[in-house]
Amino acid sequence: RLAQHQEQEKQQPPPPPPPERPAVEPRRWHAEDSGLVALGGAAMLVGAGLLFYSHRLGDDHGGTLADYDERVRQSRTTMWTGAGVATAGALVIGVTVLRWRW
Repeated sequence: RLAQHQEQEKQQPPPPPPPERPAVEPRRWHAEDSGLVALGGAAMLVGAGLLFYSHRLGDDHGGTLADYDERVRQSRTTMWTGAGVATAGALVIGVTVLRWRW
């Protein structure tokens, strides 16, 4: 029986090879991607600077009450502007990296 079984295995054709996958082009990081990441990083630095400046404005207690109120108002505006600029920079970096990954 063993000899018959071995004889049958020899007569069967070999299994077909697995289908070949098409070549996938590797991801490339372009100069414009580097520029976008640098721009996003610069925006984040500017935003951080604006946030720091807004904190310093709010801590200045000198001058008249009207001067102080004006600095506090300017501090809030600067704080929100800095947060927005920093967020936009982070989004630019994130979108650039996601675009490269996909």
